[in-house]
Amino acid sequence: MSNKPRKKKKINHEAIYAKASKSLLKNVVAVRLQSQIVGVSNTSLFNSKNSRKLRPDKVLTDALSTVRHKWSIFFGVFCRDQFGKEYSQGSWVASQEIYYHRDLISNTADLLDEVISQANPMHIIDAGWLAAIHGDEVEQKTVDKIFANYGAWDGQSQWEQEKVA
Repeated sequence: MSNKPRKKKKINHEAIYAKASKSLLKNVVAVRLQSQIVGVSNTSLFNSKNSRKLRPDKVLTDALSTVRHKWSIFFGVFCRDQFGKEYSQGSWVASQEIYYHRDLISNTADLLDEVISQANPMHIIDAGWLAAIHGDEVEQKTVDKIFANYGAWDGQSQWEQEKVA
């Protein structure tokens, strides 16, 4: 047996933290509505399994703000027709680059505008996006439930506003 000192392994703390962050954010989605925008960053967090709003604690906030992720983002428009039927239309986009959570706001505006332009302007109540860590896409039924819990259909469409006026 030799008395050579053992080599110390280099620990990649950044990779460990990124993996832990991704694990912590499983089933967590970030949601943003145009009508809810009050400040620079008014994004709410929801649990995608039970559609309930989360209170972000320091650990969850750090996991979102200190590690960049690939995101799967649903851009949607929330509408109501003249018969009172509520519906949403939109599409999922997978980010090709990795982003911090805070960078989603500036990098999603054009895509949201594109989805809005495809909807009937008389039916539009609100528009927004839901972002999940890439690979954690959420079923459309759950997406609609999360947006309903966030108030996406609480406003009035243009035809409803004209009817009241």
